[in-house]
Amino acid sequence: MIYLFVFIVLAIIGGIDLIKLSKEQVYLKTFLLFFAFAILVFFAGLRYNTGPDWRDYNNFFNEIFPLYDFGRTSPAVREILEPGFIALVSFFKTIVNHNQFVFLGLAFTSLTLVFLRIKEYSLFPLATVFCYYMYGYPDNFSILRQVLSISIFFWSVKYIVNKNYIKYYVCVILACCFHNSALILFPLYFILNKRWKSKYILLAFLIAILCYQFNVVSQLFTYALSSMGGMLARYSDYLTNESLSKPKLLGTLFIERTLILGLLLYKREEFERRQKYFNVFLNIFILYNVSYLVLSQVFVLLRFIQYFAFASCILYPFLLIYFKEAYGKYIVYAGIIFILFFRGYTALILDGKDGDNPNRYLPYRSVIES
Repeated sequence: MIYLFVFIVLAIIGGIDLIKLSKEQVYLKTFLLFFAFAILVFFAGLRYNTGPDWRDYNNFFNEIFPLYDFGRTSPAVREILEPGFIALVSFFKTIVNHNQFVFLGLAFTSLTLVFLRIKEYSLFPLATVFCYYMYGYPDNFSILRQVLSISIFFWSVKYIVNKNYIKYYVCVILACCFHNSALILFPLYFILNKRWKSKYILLAFLIAILCYQFNVVSQLFTYALSSMGGMLARYSDYLTNESLSKPKLLGTLFIERTLILGLLLYKREEFERRQKYFNVFLNIFILYNVSYLVLSQVFVLLRFIQYFAFASCILYPFLLIYFKEAYGKYIVYAGIIFILFFRGYTALILDGKDGDNPNRYLPYRSVIES
């Protein structure tokens, strides 16, 4: 299976970060980073009829015309899609007027923003790319507009750390041009650069757990929409759908993230000394987990959580620092591989099973084969 093949290739590439290279060999990491970039761009960009939203976006692309003929673009599409996304699609169709080139161009754009920052943000860039394959990259197969906004947010983290609020807000405004959900990023500049004490972090988790267990947010939304009446009231049935909003026991995902957070907090000061971006990504990771507990039972709010998922791919490789000896690092890396396989890969191959729907990722089809 091609997904497993890419998983294994990126796992091997990520393992190179555990090897001490000479000055003459250091360029190998740069080459491998570029090689991984090429794999991921073409893997997402050349897919054909693969992914949850492929058909919808292919239909949208049919209604968007090149810049020299932009006036023919469907008014309905202009109402549905954000102007930045329409303009970018039109730009790519001006270069090559073919939908598949648009898919390729969008993958190239979002991944370029990520890869140009990875070496700066991460102490283990190759291992980070491997983690990104499961924590962030799958969005390139579905939420094409939002993944551009997420990539812009990833790019803008540097400006939070450097306290350059002008560049940060320029990035946020640009992100909003690709997906309206990016509005949630506006207040984060004042939250993410703060060094929160552990007691406040634990308090936030406790409140989030209570919200999760008692289904607080879903019930509030249901009540608010039902009281409005009319068409909005219909959404209350959607929010209270058993598969979406029924409270569940905290499972292995919560245990995994809590354990990872505990390990990160235990050596927080050392990690902060090693990498100036650590604190911001730690805050994003905390926000990701808290927002998941609070918002995940309301389907329409899941999109907001997606903005914070990439923190995992930056932070998990930090655990390699726990051991100075090579064998310790290999044990930790093996654990990361297991988590990514268990958490990400198995979820991908089981897509659609809960509702007896067909898997939206399998079989993988390429435009080369079609």
